[in-house]
Order: sequence, then structure tokens, then C-alpha cells
Amino acid sequence: MALSLEGQRFVRAGLEERKGIWRERLLDLQLFKQVKAALERQESHQVDRDFVMELVAVNMPSESYEGLFETFVRWARFGDLFSYDEGTGVVALRH
Repeated sequence: MALSLEGQRFVRAGLEERKGIWRERLLDLQLFKQVKAALERQESHQVDRDFVMELVAVNMPSESYEGLFETFVRWARFGDLFSYDEGTGVVALRH
């Protein structure tokens, strides 16, 4: 199976360009769009973990929201889109 042009671009890219491509694709996904919009509405640009978990549960009710939250965090961190502080349970917009 051949890679799409976007896939080929991703494979050839350096780390920072890969992160940019990843970030662009994440923002095509409804959950990431909703979280970004919520973060932008907050003066602090932060939301609680529970808020994101509720969005996961609403958007994907048959999935394990705990597992999906962990995936959400890993993907967002790789794309430098959001940060997550495990100690405080806060998801924040990366600047």
C-alpha cells in the first residue's frame, strides 16, 4: 500500500515539521476542535481533565474514556497543541 502525499510529506519531514503536520491533522478531529475552542474561551486557557473526559464520553460513548483521554494527551503533546499537568489535572493551550 502506498502512502498518501501527506503521508510521504510526514515521513520525509524533520521533527518540528512533523509536529506541525500532526497538529494540523489533530485539528481536523472533532474532539481536538472542541477542546481548543473551550481553551480559547477561557481567560486562563485551561480546562480540567474532567471537562475533556466528559467531551470524550459524549463524543464516543461506547469507548473507554480513560484510555482515550490518555491517547488524547499523548497526541496533543506530540503536536505541541495542548499540555497536561498530571498533578493538577489541568489541560492547557500551548502557546
